[in-house]
Order: sequence, then C-alpha cells, then structure tokens
Amino acid sequence: MGAVEQEKKSEIQSVRELLRDWARWTRRWRPSLNSLSSVPYLDNMLPTIDSYAEGEDYDEEINAVVMLAVDHAVERDLTRPQSIAIRMTYMNEIGPAVWRSNRIPVEQVKVLCQEAEFALIPALLRRNVRL
Repeated sequence: MGAVEQEKKSEIQSVRELLRDWARWTRRWRPSLNSLSSVPYLDNMLPTIDSYAEGEDYDEEINAVVMLAVDHAVERDLTRPQSIAIRMTYMNEIGPAVWRSNRIPVEQVKVLCQEAEFALIPALLRRNVRL
C-alpha cells in the first residue's frame, strides 16, 4: 500500500470518528428555549474566572467548535441525499436503528455515505478541522 493510499485511509478513518462524535453531539444537543431557570437571579449571573481555569472546560469548548464545523460541513457542503445518508448511517450506529428512508434503498444509502465521507475530507480541511 502506497503512502498516498495510507494517508487517504487515515483521513477516512478520522472522518468516520468525527462523524460518530458528531452524531453523539447532535443527539445530546438541545436548542435553548430562552426559558427561565427555577432560580431567576442565576440567569443573569456571569461566569467567574475560576470557571475558565479548568482544562476540561477548554476541551468542551474546542469540541463544540469542531462539532459545529462538522455539522456545517454535513449540512452545507454535501448534497441533500449525501447528508441524509450520513445522518441515517451514523445515527443508527450510535443508537437504536430507527432511522430509515422509504425513498432511498439501503444499498444506495451505503454508497452515498461513502461518497459523502470522501467529500467531507476537503470540506473539513477548509474549515480547519484537523484530521
């Protein structure tokens, strides 16, 4: 196997790992409904400097930025069928297999997903996501 083939294989593996993380992140994400908390004065409270001192906080923020970049790449840089195939494949992989399409056969979903994974390599690199 040549160096170029090995690099491509490594990039595809990185894209797949990012997509698995993205699927978990997407599943956890909930939009802010601008509702008040049970303690109103906490809604206006600013974070303290100590809350930024932890390395975990930085990791979570960086991960959120990377996941947003992956989300934008999936939604904006892929064709609609490719985006649907990525969602179906990776959402089924991380949870119960409930995502189905009556319009796209399973074999075509697999092909579209592979095409999308290759298309995501330059899209993620353009967004400065390290593979």
